Amino acid sequence: MQQRLRLHNWFFAVAVALATTRAQGIPSTGWRLDPESAVQITVPANIRTSVGAELEYDDTVQIKGIAADLNGDGRIDYLLQSAPSLCGNSGCIYVLVDGARGRRIGDFFGSPLIIRPARSHGYPLIATYSHTSFGSGEIVNFRFNGTKYVLAFTHRFAGRALDQLIGELSRVPPWRPDTLPRE
Repeated sequence: MQQRLRLHNWFFAVAVALATTRAQGIPSTGWRLDPESAVQITVPANIRTSVGAELEYDDTVQIKGIAADLNGDGRIDYLLQSAPSLCGNSGCIYVLVDGARGRRIGDFFGSPLIIRPARSHGYPLIATYSHTSFGSGEIVNFRFNGTKYVLAFTHRFAGRALDQLIGELSRVPPWRPDTLPRE
């Protein structure tokens, strides 16, 4: 029963997100970023220096992720995906850097990472999915508090509820380079 209630709450959150008007180029369904949809991007030297090594990128490899104005301030923000060496069955590491200040504002883990149309302090809500065991997984939801992304809530899923969740996540469109304003 509790699993069904959690699934209902997740579907309710998705329905609210779907009803939210389109903002900053994010489709009403949101979009997902995963190893298949991340693209090679040009990252400013100061950002590459501060997070590149942590994401296991050396100076000869171009970083993958998204370069787009996520908060509508006219500056490009950088959502960077770790190198494949840090990705596993449960997902990848992602780091979000505010382009205006060059400051790291979010750390995430999972695959896919879902950018939702709803906002908090100008930035979109973000959710990640992680496979936690043979028959279970979890959605971790984050919101921006004006300074950084913080944990909002987590839902665990198993059995049929997990199968339904995986189906819902597969229907969220992947990010494409032409989805948002970029470099």
